[in-house]
Amino acid sequence: GEVTIVGGTATTGTIATINFSAALGAAPGLCTVTQNGGAVLFSIGHGVPSTTAFTVTAGISVVSATATVDYACTL
Repeated sequence: GEVTIVGGTATTGTIATINFSAALGAAPGLCTVTQNGGAVLFSIGHGVPSTTAFTVTAGISVVSATATVDYACTL
């Protein structure tokens, strides 16, 4: 999938939560995220996925910035 994150006042750490449309029987074994373009790299990463969601993180402040992130999860 793809999500656009408007930083607002978020700095670093968790900048978004991706919720699954329904609870899974087991948490995905891996979720990956990749920043999709932009002039500034935000050191995008992810948290540990659960059966309902996973988080998107940033190592560089996203205050007043917008980042587009591609993501995929595998069981």
